[in-house]
Amino acid sequence: MIDPLLSLAFSMQTNKGVYALLLGSGVSRAAQIPTGWEVVCDLVKKIAQMQGVDCSSDPAKWYQEKYQKEPDYSELLDELAKSPEERQKLLSAYFEPNEEEREQGLKQPTSAHRAIANLVEGGFVRVIVTTNFDRLTELAIEEVGITPTVLSTPDAIMGSLPLIHQECVIIKVHGDYKDTRIKNTFGELSEYAKSVDELLDRIVDEFGFVFCGWSAQWDPALYKAFERSRNRRFTSYWASRGKPSEKAQKLLNSRAGEYIQIKDAESFFNELAEKVISLEEFQKPHPLSVASAAATIKRLLSDDKHIIRLHDLVHEEKEKAYSAIQLVLYSLFKRANTEEENQKAISELQSSLELLRTICVYGAYWGRAQHQDIFSKVVQRLCNEPAGKDNSNWNGRQIMPSLRAIPSLVLLYTMGIAAIANRNFDMLTTILIRPQSSHSGRQPRNLLLNIDWCEFQDWIKGIPEHKNDYFPASEWLFKECRSVLAPMISDDQEYERCFDIFEMTYSLINLDLGCGSQFDLEREAVSFPPGRYIRIYYRMKDYQQGDYLELLNVKEKLAQPFLKAGLFAGKEEVFHIALEVFKKGIMKKAYYYHL
Repeated sequence: MIDPLLSLAFSMQTNKGVYALLLGSGVSRAAQIPTGWEVVCDLVKKIAQMQGVDCSSDPAKWYQEKYQKEPDYSELLDELAKSPEERQKLLSAYFEPNEEEREQGLKQPTSAHRAIANLVEGGFVRVIVTTNFDRLTELAIEEVGITPTVLSTPDAIMGSLPLIHQECVIIKVHGDYKDTRIKNTFGELSEYAKSVDELLDRIVDEFGFVFCGWSAQWDPALYKAFERSRNRRFTSYWASRGKPSEKAQKLLNSRAGEYIQIKDAESFFNELAEKVISLEEFQKPHPLSVASAAATIKRLLSDDKHIIRLHDLVHEEKEKAYSAIQLVLYSLFKRANTEEENQKAISELQSSLELLRTICVYGAYWGRAQHQDIFSKVVQRLCNEPAGKDNSNWNGRQIMPSLRAIPSLVLLYTMGIAAIANRNFDMLTTILIRPQSSHSGRQPRNLLLNIDWCEFQDWIKGIPEHKNDYFPASEWLFKECRSVLAPMISDDQEYERCFDIFEMTYSLINLDLGCGSQFDLEREAVSFPPGRYIRIYYRMKDYQQGDYLELLNVKEKLAQPFLKAGLFAGKEEVFHIALEVFKKGIMKKAYYYHL
C-alpha cells in the first residue's frame, strides 16, 4: 500500500492549488501560542485575582458560578482594559513575543509555518482555513514575498474577491486576536454568520482538505460545514499524532479521506513540503536553451535553500558535457589529421560546453563562498582523462594535450573573466588554484602548469584568421569568450579590460606556481603564458610608473585572496616582488615579439 503521505504529496503536486489546509491550535503549539480558550481562562484568573480569589484550579467553573454565565472574551477584555490601547497591550502579551521569548524563538513562525509558506510560494496551496487567532501563518507567508488576504470577520468575507482571483487566502473562522469579536465559548462556536457559512460551503465543496492540529471536537459550526457537503472531488487527509476521534473519523469517512500518523506538525509539514517540491523539481523540463539555463541558475544562486538543487543541476550538466567531450576526443582517431578536421573537432568541443559554460559563468559572477566548491569541481572534472585510460594515442593518432585542454581552458577563461567583472576575487582565486590536472600517467599538477602554451599557440596559428597574430591563443580565447559574457558585460571596452586583467592574473599565478614562490629580481628568464595584454602594457606611455595591475586598481584587492590561498608564500612582500619580476618578464616578452 502506498504511504498516504507520499500519496498526498503526489496529489498536491499534480493538482496545484486544489488542496486547502485546515489548521488547528496544534500547529502553533510548538511556538507556545495559547489557544483561545486558554486566553479566556487566563483572563478569568486575572479577574479573580483582582477580587482576591485564586481560581487557578478551574477558572471557567468559578466564573460561571460567580456570574451565572459562561466567560465571554469581549466582556472580560472590557473588565480588564477599558481603552483600545490597553486591550491591545494586554492581548499582545499572549500572541506576540517579548525580548526574551524572541531570543528563544517563541511566538514566532515555526518550521511548520515556514513549510506551509513554501507550499504557498510554489502555488500548491492557495486556501488556508484556521481556528487560530495568531498571525504566525501570515508572517511566514509574507517572508516568502506573498501578502495573503486574511478574512477574519463576516464583513471582510462579504467584501472579498472570489478565491480564483487571489494568490493566497487565510480564513480565520474564529477571528483574529486583535478583534474583540473572536469566538471562544461553545455557544459562540455553534453558529457562524451567513457569509462565513457560504464561503465555507464553497471551499469544502471545491477543495480537497489536509487537516492538522484540529480535533473536530469543539467547533460545531465548522464541523457542520463538512457535514453539509456531499461532494468528494478530492481525497482529504487527516494528519494527527494519534488515531482520529470518532467524530473526526466520521468526517474523514464522509470525504473518503485517509489518516496520516505524524510525530508533530513541524515534521509533517516539513516532510510534505520537501516531497511536493522534490516531485515538482523532478518533473520540470530540462533547460532547453541557454536563456532558460541562465534564468534557472540565477534563481538557484539567489537563495541558499536552493543549494542542493544547484549542486545537482551543475553536476548533471557537468557530467553530460564531460561525456560529450570524451566522445569528440575518441572520434578523432577515425578522422584525418588535417586542419579542417581539427577545427571541426574544436567546434564540437565548444558545442559540448554551451549550457555548462552559461551555468558556470553566472556561478562565477554571482557565486558566494558556499558556491566555490561546486564550480571549481567543474573545471577539475573537465581537465582530466577518464580513470585508467591512456587517451593520448589511439591507433597511432596522437591527441595533442592542448586540444584536450581546450574545454577546461575555455571554461576557466569565461568563469575568470566573469569573476573579474563582478570583482568576485575569492571565486577567481578558487577556480584558478584548485583544479589539478593529470594526463597520461603524469603526477597531478595545477591545471595552469599542465597546459602546453607553446603547442597551443602553434595549433591556433593553423586557423587562418589567427595566422599572423602575435598571441594567437590569447586572441582566439578573447573572441571565443565574448558572446557568453555579453549578458553581464555589454560594453566592449569593459570586456577587453576584464579579459586583460584575468589573463594577467592567470599568468601571474602561473609564474608563482612555476617558481614555487622563490622570486629573484636578477633572474634573466621567467616563464609564464604570454597574452595580448603584453602588447597593451608595452604601449602604455606611463608603464614605467607602475605595473598594469596597479594602474587598473585591482592589485591590492587581488592580493588578499591570493595570500589567503597560500600563493606567494602567503606574504605580501613576496607578492610585491613577484609583481616586479612579472613586470620585467612582460618587458622581455615585448622585446622578444618586437612590439
